Amino acid sequence: LTGYQLADEPDMNVGNGTPQGAGCMPTSKLAAFADSLHRADPARPVHVNFGTGVALGARAGAGCDGSFAAYAAAADIVSVDYYGVSTPWHDAADKGVWTYGRTAARARMLAPGKPVWVFLEAPVRMEATSQTLAGATHATPAQVRAAAWDALVNGATGLEWFCHSLAAKVDDACLRDAASAATLREVDADAQRYAAWWNAPPVFVGVRGGTRSAPVQATLRVAAGKRMVFAVGVDSASQPEGGPSDATFVLPDHYSGPVAASDGRTLQAHDGVFSDHLSPYEVVAYRIG
Repeated sequence: LTGYQLADEPDMNVGNGTPQGAGCMPTSKLAAFADSLHRADPARPVHVNFGTGVALGARAGAGCDGSFAAYAAAADIVSVDYYGVSTPWHDAADKGVWTYGRTAARARMLAPGKPVWVFLEAPVRMEATSQTLAGATHATPAQVRAAAWDALVNGATGLEWFCHSLAAKVDDACLRDAASAATLREVDADAQRYAAWWNAPPVFVGVRGGTRSAPVQATLRVAAGKRMVFAVGVDSASQPEGGPSDATFVLPDHYSGPVAASDGRTLQAHDGVFSDHLSPYEVVAYRIG
């Protein structure tokens, strides 16, 4: 036993509410549960997973009696589920790979200094009505990997997998499907390979895109004396399938010199600026210096 999951989606699923978030567990009740566990077993952490209340901006809905920051305060590990690519439950304005970064950033603001984990959807159909903005029934492997990186770029320090298909009534759908299983292995390998940097404090990196470029998000991390920039191409309402990006990265200093990309290429930075071309949903790690 390594810890306790105290509650799942207390910000949206309660008896007097609805799955869409009309009700909340009282923050005082959640805090009392957490306190009782901490007293009984102070050596193990308490994990709480939140849902759309936190992911959609920590807005207090009907029946929600307090600040969502108070929810986060009760937990040692904060996680959030929001399946932003193929979810059948949300409007088009709140769908896309980019929503994973938003979810991580909002959770990070509510729980500064605590581990923040983000649930990922797998490349399998979640429900019968699941559909991406582009009309597909499920996220592609490239979208799922980009969603993982977008969450990590925006401050997540851990990843969780929603592995089952409610449409097929199969709990291990992401393992039965070869493409999904390969995606899980690839994302997990990414997280392990760059764990030291993902767990380091994030530093803002400015990104300028071309006129028709898809959005790119990036962060700089320092670990073991090495600086890395992590970048991911995402999507937007006007580009629901993502797209290629001509991105110019602006570092928070005036570094000039080589920049080694994770695919073996060497770029050059001049006065703190370097540029690259990313394919749709591409992820790239750059070693600075």
